[in-house]
Amino acid sequence: MNVLFVQGTSHREGHFGDYIAHICHELGCDGHDVTLCTDRLDIAHYLSATPRFQLHEVAGGKYDFHEVETNKNRFPFYYQYGYLRNSYLVLNEALRLLRKKNFDILHITGIEFLAISILLSRHRGPLPPVIVEVYAANWTCYPGNVLRKSYKSFQREIFRKRLGNPVQAIVTLGQWHVDRLREQLRLGPDFPIRVVTEGVEIPPPCSREEARKRIGLAGYTGTVFLFFGTIRRDKNIFSLLEATQKLKEQDFRVVVAGAPTHFTAAEVESSIAELGVANRVLTRLDYIPDEEMSDYYFSADVVVLPYARIYAGGSGPLRKACAHGRPLIVANVSEMGRLTAASELGLVAEAENSTDLAAKMSEFMALPSETKARFASNAMAIADENSWGTMARSFSALYRDLRNEPN
Repeated sequence: MNVLFVQGTSHREGHFGDYIAHICHELGCDGHDVTLCTDRLDIAHYLSATPRFQLHEVAGGKYDFHEVETNKNRFPFYYQYGYLRNSYLVLNEALRLLRKKNFDILHITGIEFLAISILLSRHRGPLPPVIVEVYAANWTCYPGNVLRKSYKSFQREIFRKRLGNPVQAIVTLGQWHVDRLREQLRLGPDFPIRVVTEGVEIPPPCSREEARKRIGLAGYTGTVFLFFGTIRRDKNIFSLLEATQKLKEQDFRVVVAGAPTHFTAAEVESSIAELGVANRVLTRLDYIPDEEMSDYYFSADVVVLPYARIYAGGSGPLRKACAHGRPLIVANVSEMGRLTAASELGLVAEAENSTDLAAKMSEFMALPSETKARFASNAMAIADENSWGTMARSFSALYRDLRNEPN
């Protein structure tokens, strides 16, 4: 099939470029003729193989979203402006491409939902089946002030009008999201919401000792807990720091690696100092390049995801830990708590309860090595089942269903 894939902000911090490069490549390997319309993408940074898709950068990369991230502190709403700008311009360009070539599928991700609704309603001419990825079921629990919540409610009602025609399917990350999206968008059981779990790439192995040396823990042989990723409000880093303070008599280290967005690095460091845990916490409070990421995972004995109840995203952070064969301690939120318990990937703590999180950290340190090894083995099994190729084949099956073609 001819597939037009749209991502408004591929060139930004996080997993966005990695995701879009791999999934478009794997769809090409699966036999599709794929065109990616986006802001900018350095394909060679993510793929060593020759890409199996065509890249169309809007205005030759002029609307590079990385520039927005770099300068977002200049103005209070610069980031939101940049996201809306890219959503509108990239999807508008994709629809222009659609008028020039017959595509069988229009696959949209990383585009603001109001922009999707407006541009699809204004499009003149036929549209192929449209798929929209929805990875946060947060329309009725959106954090922030009254203005943000009101906008989210307005966005939901406009987006709902596009469901069924022209948007024929939603893709999301787990059954937890399916149930809440049906409720929040008031969708009946007949509207297709397909679960497609996130793909991961299993990295080359590295010894724990070598990884610890690279991140600044050379020679340390005790337990290392890892918090990795963007430090946002819904990821609840302060609960982990409070739990660390409660475990005064045990030998361990907590590694916090990632760029703060809702807080400053100074605020995080100040909290560490106030709690008196600076001797137990190693921080790197900035963006971790892809080529250094695995050092942090391989240095750890367990990955901790102490997320808050407002977290409505996917299980990508969990699956990244699985790709490195690391057990987990997760808060019971979103899809992560259910998946961790059901697949025996580690321990599940009560959300926003630092006392219970501390108890789970202590419990993990006391576990027999055989139990920790079983958690690690189960984690690797999850990673093996969720490759980029598996994800692409799930998308291919959905494309055929929407085109009424045999699987």
